[in-house]
Parts: sequence; structure tokens; C-alpha cells
Amino acid sequence: MRYITNRATGIILILFSLNSFAQDSKLLLDKPGKFKIVNWSVYGLGGSDFTKVEKDANFKKLCAIAEVVHQNPVMKDLKGFDCDATLYGRSYDKRNGYGIPCQLAFNFCSWSVRKNKEYKWTIEPPHWDIEVNRIVPPSMNNGFGYSTAKPTDQTKPGFNYDEWNKAGERLRDLFYTSKNKEAIARGIDRYADEVYIVYNPDRSAYWLLVKVKEVYSLLIDFWKLHPDKIQSEFMTKFLEDEYSNVSESDKDKYLDGTSIDGCISINTNVPVMRINPEYWNKNLPRSAIQIISFKCPVDKRIIENEMEEQLKNNDGTYHIGRFLREFDVNSLLSVIDK
Repeated sequence: MRYITNRATGIILILFSLNSFAQDSKLLLDKPGKFKIVNWSVYGLGGSDFTKVEKDANFKKLCAIAEVVHQNPVMKDLKGFDCDATLYGRSYDKRNGYGIPCQLAFNFCSWSVRKNKEYKWTIEPPHWDIEVNRIVPPSMNNGFGYSTAKPTDQTKPGFNYDEWNKAGERLRDLFYTSKNKEAIARGIDRYADEVYIVYNPDRSAYWLLVKVKEVYSLLIDFWKLHPDKIQSEFMTKFLEDEYSNVSESDKDKYLDGTSIDGCISINTNVPVMRINPEYWNKNLPRSAIQIISFKCPVDKRIIENEMEEQLKNNDGTYHIGRFLREFDVNSLLSVIDK
């Protein structure tokens, strides 16, 4: 018999309550709303040595980004919801990072009426996010997330944790991205019809393509250094045998989304990239905004179809659709420091 944890039970009850509430409530579409900025310990994460001067300067820049978003017609004439622009800290990547990383979450706290009483959606409200100074959006950092947590069981003779961890870090630098890339404007790229990267086009590329031989080298190094002797030997031999079946000409090819025969451990149907630390302009202060990313569907019909259903169900996520339908991605070019 399977049991549900208290936490899971709580989530289910919240979702059930929200669904029940929506069914017998009505959105207050004309109620005037408020816009505010909330600093939710944006600089509370460890692993960095940002100074107070840097933090204060960065906070002003984040507020400037929030103000650009605030100029969206739906935000400027705010009705039917309150917007809490909440600033969150993000983990700092000492190897590949430079600017202060954080997230702006624009929470759409919709207003509804039920039994003649007004309610605001404050528990886990729907939100739209902007990632700041993170070269790889969370939605793309996948496929090579090999863990190097310190082993608690007995390890093989000669195991060196530091070396294995470094091999894992090099492997985690890689990620898959969409083959569908479009240059929307100078300084704006779009991937998979919804992920936007806003950057300084006068810099080095923010991502670099990786060759077949590089990926296999990193995979083999990781498994050679793995703490479990049986797994280490099996996976090392498997990858070496697989790599030997790849033609010499293919080994030197970039993984740009073109299918390559013999590669089983790597998805060659989509590009494999790595972060390019040279993108950062280190002559700028670390408080500067050097790259941002966000999601916005390119097909407005998708947004409008969802809005129609949400409005019918008195679902407060309707307001995000209103916002995205009017959103001008070019407006955020101005926040990138040069």
C-alpha cells in the first residue's frame, strides 16, 4: 500500500481547495491592482563574496528591470490582480559566473469574489520569471547533470573525491539546447519558440558548440574516477567501446543537432553546448546586468486560447496571458549593461 506524505497531502489539499474555490467564485476583472517590489533575500545565498556596494548597486538595477516590465500596458493599468515583483537569489557559479545571479518572479495575485466576499490569490500564485546573470536558463540545463555527492559507502582503492568532483563539474558545464534558434533582433535570440536570451551582441558568444570527442572524453573521465569499482569499470568500457565505433571524421564534428551514427550515450539530434566564461565583461562591476532570459510563447493564438479557457473557469492565470499577449521583448534590451 502506498502512503502519501504530510507534505504531499498538504499540496493536494491546497490544489483541491483552489480548484473548489475557482468553481464557485468569479474573477474581479475591474478591481484596481497594485504593483510592488519584494526583496526575498536576493543576496542571502552563500558561495559568493559580493560587497555591500555591489549588492546595493545591483538591487537598483533589478528594480529598473521590474520598472521596465511595469510599463507593459497590462501592468501599467493594473486591474484584476496585484503584482508582487519578488527578487530571489540564485547559486553563484564560481567557475563560469561573474555577475550577481538572481531571479525576478512577477507574481500575479488575482482578485476574486465568492459569496459577496473578496479574495486575493496569495498562496503559490502563478508567476512569470526573468533569470538575471545566469548564462544557462534552468529549462536548458539538462542531460549532463551527473551528481558527485560525497560517497557514504566504501569506495574503490585509490578513489580521489576532488578529482572526481572536478570531472563532474566539467561535465555539468554541458547542456542540450533547442535546434530551433532564431535571431529576433540584435541582442535577442529565441529558442524553441519560447525561450528568449537578451545579451550584448558585441561580446564573445554566450554558448559554444562542443565536439563529439570532447563529450566522450568528459564522460569517460567521469566514469573512470567514479567511486564504485563495478560501475566505474562497466561504464568506462561501455563508453570506450561505443566511441571506438564512431568514425574518425565524426569524432571531430561539432554536436550541432546533426544525427551522428554510433553515438548512443549522447543525443545528437539537438545541439550540445557549453558555457563560454569569456562572454562576461569583467571590466564591468559585478552588479551589472550582462544577460537575462525568460519565456514567452511566440504564437499569440496559444496564449489567447489558454486565456479563453482560463476566463471561462475563473482562473487567475488568465492575467499572465493578458500580460504576455502585450509583452514587447525588445523592451528589455535597455537593461543590458554595455
